[in-house]
Amino acid sequence: MGKTGAIVTSDPERALASVAGGVPAVLVGRDPAELGRALGRACGGDGGPCLLGVMVGDLSSPAVCAAALEMARELWPWAAGGPG
Repeated sequence: MGKTGAIVTSDPERALASVAGGVPAVLVGRDPAELGRALGRACGGDGGPCLLGVMVGDLSSPAVCAAALEMARELWPWAAGGPG
């Protein structure tokens, strides 16, 4: 999978652009419906791996940020990154 640098962001468009470019992203937000829509757009059912993880929370919280980073490391260990 060659790409590296998974990102963590609260910007749905940035997350979707990252995923479209082959770079995994964890999208953090407070609105579960918005997160679900982004997930549906990113993982459209083509059978391939989905490079978007979602988490309900506030990315400005250090605990949420740490959890999102850990999520990225667990989902895509080949693409460990940081907040984007």
